[in-house]
Amino acid sequence: RSGRKLWQRSVSSVSGVGVGFGNVYVADDDGTVSAYLRNGQGVRWQNIDLGFRELSRPVPINSYVAVVDFEGYLHLLSQVDGEIVGRIKVDSGGARADMIAKGNRLFVYTNDGALKAYDVESRD
Repeated sequence: RSGRKLWQRSVSSVSGVGVGFGNVYVADDDGTVSAYLRNGQGVRWQNIDLGFRELSRPVPINSYVAVVDFEGYLHLLSQVDGEIVGRIKVDSGGARADMIAKGNRLFVYTNDGALKAYDVESRD
């Protein structure tokens, strides 16, 4: 355990990163969600469909990556290819606090002060 740097990418983001399914997930400042291979060997996929929506930190849950935007929409992206597979409005005021995944449950704390829990089941 040397503490040496293994790899790096230049990304502008204020929301942080998520890790899962062999990837490191980042939602950058322009709304692009990227899945970088955890071993540093490149980008697995990128999704540009959520441009300029002030996305939260991506949170892996089951076979998905969850992000919530400034309008309060929770988006589920496939961890395999980044395609949007689901969307639900969780709050009209948005949600900027980090979501938490525990098992199949996703916890969202909204800007209006509501704590909400969603069951997220994998598709077969």
